[in-house]
Amino acid sequence: MSWAPTVLGERRRHARVKPVECSPPARVRLRPGREGQLVNLSRGGACVDTSSRLLPGTPIDVQLLASGWQWTGEARVVRCLVAALPREEKVRYRAGLQFATPIDTDLGPVREAESFRSRG
Repeated sequence: MSWAPTVLGERRRHARVKPVECSPPARVRLRPGREGQLVNLSRGGACVDTSSRLLPGTPIDVQLLASGWQWTGEARVVRCLVAALPREEKVRYRAGLQFATPIDTDLGPVREAESFRSRG
């Protein structure tokens, strides 16, 4: 039996954008009482770093905060993986969130000059 890799096209429905390097950095509040940092964002979801383990399939309330911009809505945890095991700090997790309703506002204040899509 042989195995050959299958080439898949881009599966994302929405282009992702990285948060602008700003002070303070773009943040995420995950209710109840969890905080995180925004890694990237699209109209349909977000990738976040957090010290809290999030269980895939779990619904969660999300608040995104950036300088002069915010969004609040519901999401579902799609995946959550260990992102870092620092010696002096808590374990860091990277979670993928899918929004129940796509963001319908301009992502301009949160994005770099150009959006990016993953390759591969």
